[in-house]
Amino acid sequence: MNPVLTIILQRLALGILTLFIVSIVIFAAVNMLPGDFAQAILGQGATPEAVEAIRRDLGLDQSPVVRYFEWLFDALRGDLGNSFAQANFSSFVGTDSGVRTTVAAQIAPRFANTMFLAGVTAAIAVPFAVTLGVLAALTLTLVVTAQMMRMTRAAIINLLASPYIEMARLKGIKPMRVIVRHALPNALAPIINVIALNLAYLITGVVVVEVVFVYPGIGQLFVDSVKIRDIPVVQACCLIFAGAYILLNLTADIMSILTNPRLRHPK
Repeated sequence: MNPVLTIILQRLALGILTLFIVSIVIFAAVNMLPGDFAQAILGQGATPEAVEAIRRDLGLDQSPVVRYFEWLFDALRGDLGNSFAQANFSSFVGTDSGVRTTVAAQIAPRFANTMFLAGVTAAIAVPFAVTLGVLAALTLTLVVTAQMMRMTRAAIINLLASPYIEMARLKGIKPMRVIVRHALPNALAPIINVIALNLAYLITGVVVVEVVFVYPGIGQLFVDSVKIRDIPVVQACCLIFAGAYILLNLTADIMSILTNPRLRHPK
């Protein structure tokens, strides 16, 4: 089998394994949150029978292991469950709780808002940072502050001392052409990695921004759901954050392999 394909398949398998382990951590952490949804929705005056009826209706009376695998298998089929908070329990106790809002329907518009916010930021930040990083490796006069800019600058500077770069200079090639045509392609691996990390941060790190500015994104939904113990929504948000982070890092890893000539053209 082609060595590059073998490495890519190994990375994919590692990503799937990582996501599986993360799903266990998510489920355990969410279910360890203090408080009880059934008690919270009915108030302090709720009878034990009413609380138990709601818990049974939501499946909270089952063992954690059973609930985890049911949640996992449903998630693999694209079913993230129903929102606890959107169910009507005021008139139904111990019977079917009526029409419920699916977690997917609740998350979809919020996720679109978050992706729009992250996309606009990335569209401005990534080209700006890479361009300034390249310029800073020519001039060495710009103050480098952003992480992507620092990584781009450092990766290119390390390559500027390489023999093939010295040869290009001796041939009289212009400095900018040396950097763009010779140094930058060989510095893509670390640059891709740091860009992926920052894109992952834009998706998973928007919680604070969305809460502070009351932006209707998935981060705001996550915080609101934690407050009311809406377990399915919290689990789905965490799974989306983890999946996005793992997927972006996996993509960066594979792209780094593809941009490495020693792996693309093995001896």
